[in-house]
Order: sequence, then C-alpha cells, then structure tokens
Amino acid sequence: MSWATRRKATYLGTIILILVLVVIAISYSIFYKKASCTDGIQNQNEAGIDCGGPCQNLCRASYVSPNLLWTAKSKIKSTGLYSVLAYLENPNIGVGSGPVGYDFRVYDKNRILLGEKVGKTTIPSNKNFAVFEDNLNLNDKVPVNVDFIFTQAIPWQKIQSKEEFITISSKVMSNTDTKPRLDVVVKNTSLSTISNIELVGILYDSNDNAIAFSKTKIDQIAGQGQGTAVFTWPEPFGKNIYRIEVVAKVLSSSN
Repeated sequence: MSWATRRKATYLGTIILILVLVVIAISYSIFYKKASCTDGIQNQNEAGIDCGGPCQNLCRASYVSPNLLWTAKSKIKSTGLYSVLAYLENPNIGVGSGPVGYDFRVYDKNRILLGEKVGKTTIPSNKNFAVFEDNLNLNDKVPVNVDFIFTQAIPWQKIQSKEEFITISSKVMSNTDTKPRLDVVVKNTSLSTISNIELVGILYDSNDNAIAFSKTKIDQIAGQGQGTAVFTWPEPFGKNIYRIEVVAKVLSSSN
C-alpha cells in the first residue's frame, strides 16, 4: 500500500471514529438519565424505590400511619352549614409529611353520603394535630357519622419540628351568649422567627365532647416573641364550655 493510500485510510478512519463518538455522545445525552429520587428506580443506595438513602422521602415500610383518634361535626344552627374536624396523632419521632391529600365524608344514619370536603394537610412530627374544614352545606339533612381518610400515600420526610416551640399562654372566652369569641396568646420559645402558624381552636362540653371548632393563622412570630389569635363563631353554642384546646401546626411554604 502506497503512502498516499495509507494517508487516505488514516483520514477516513479518523472521520469514522469521530462520527462514531458523536453518535455515542448524542445517544448518551438522549437515553441516559442520571439517577435521581424521582426516576422510579431503586438506585444510588436507596432503601426502596426513590426513598431512603440520599432521598428526602423516607420509605413507607419504616413508619406507621397516623392514628385517627376521633372526628366531630358542628352546625351553625340557623343554617345548613357544618364544620368538620379530624383529630389525629403522628407517633413517628423526627418524621412528618409535606402536603398530603385527604377526604372528609359525612353520612346519615343509613350510611348514605350527604356531602364531602377534600383538601391537603401537612403532618407534624410526633404530635397530635387537627384537620379542619368548614362551610359544608347539608341544608336540612341530618349528619350522623364523619369519616376521614388520606387519599394518597403519605410522603414521609425527616423534619425538624417547630411546633414544640409554640406554646399557648392564655385562652379567654367571651360573648358566649351572643357571638362567642376566643382570644389566644401564642408564644414562640425559640430564638428564630417562626412563620405560617395554623391554629385550630376546639371547645369541649362537660362530657369532653368537641362541640365547636374554628381555624385561624398567624403569619409569623419573632424569636422569643408572642402573637395573638382570635376565633369567632356567629351564634351561641347551646352548651357550656368546660375545656378549650388550641392545636398549633407550622405549615410548609407550599400550603
């Protein structure tokens, strides 16, 4: 083979090699997907599919579901409007959840569905928490049972609880014979500002049954500071109030 022929063969081989490398690079960029916590594959030392290891979400099998302790309903007597409440416990320490879907369903004595309310809630770590919905219009229907379920898998995550720094220092009821009002002083015992604080006020009768509840929010409380929250109801309850509970939850920015 002459020198010119060898040179042409070398050029041709170089061009073919470059084309092959270009094809490989293009194919790699199209078909290769970097391992992630949303790829639907158990990789990168994950304990399960897209959970555990380097992923923020924790594997469901390692944690127990929240306990539904009770549900309740409360009617504005002059209307067909009801409020519903679910009171739950998360026994998992250092583990909570971002927004997760739920469904309230209200039934009559024959288990006929009268109405429902859907929404999303966060789950704080190792704490009792409340889920509240209002303005459920049932007209003249008489509800008997309230069911509460989560409608999707709970995205468990390691979280640092801020609720432990929220304390209620004062609870004062007034105007119980006209338009009841509950004034609450809320303290932040931490050194940092806590924002987006949801508060659910629950009123109990002499048998410790929840007869009325309401929800409000405080935008933020500075470290070592305090804020005030007010709950109101449009008309008297018809029963005396023997116990007041205020349940605090610090919402994520996406709520």
